[in-house]
Amino acid sequence: MARSRARTALDALAGLIEAAVDVRGRDLATRIGLITPDATGLLAHDTGDGMSEVFRKAD
Repeated sequence: MARSRARTALDALAGLIEAAVDVRGRDLATRIGLITPDATGLLAHDTGDGMSEVFRKAD
């Protein structure tokens, strides 16, 4: 029972984090230096990959 609730809570948290990145992705990418402040258009896949590298927890 506790594991099920924990899994549900983690799934909800992951969804919220993903939504925040979707909304603020350009700002995050700019702040960590992956794109310039004047960049326009959709974020490129390599920018997303770079963000994943920066924010991924080290093993």
